[in-house]
Amino acid sequence: LESPMLDTPRFHPDVRSIRPLAKVVPTESEENVEIGGKFDGILDGRSITVLEGASVTGELGGEVIEVHGYVKGKLCGAVIRVKATGFVEGELEYNTLLIDAGATVNAHCTRN
Repeated sequence: LESPMLDTPRFHPDVRSIRPLAKVVPTESEENVEIGGKFDGILDGRSITVLEGASVTGELGGEVIEVHGYVKGKLCGAVIRVKATGFVEGELEYNTLLIDAGATVNAHCTRN
């Protein structure tokens, strides 16, 4: 049984977008975050979506993390979903891991 929340591009109206070329010190947010450019840093949010064409190097944490773009680093989430256009390398810590056909995952995976 899959949550409909996982298939929507925006989870709630309070989505905060991260600007391209953002460098962020460790932050925590109760917001839903979309990353649409190049991002280096550490970010925690309620839900994080890495949009197609976006590139992330660092650590992401949240209840739901959805990857349409490229991520190199560590992802920690209750639900991690890598969509068909997604590419992840690094480390995944999750309760539920969903990998769509066509996605690339080259990572050490640990179920919590």
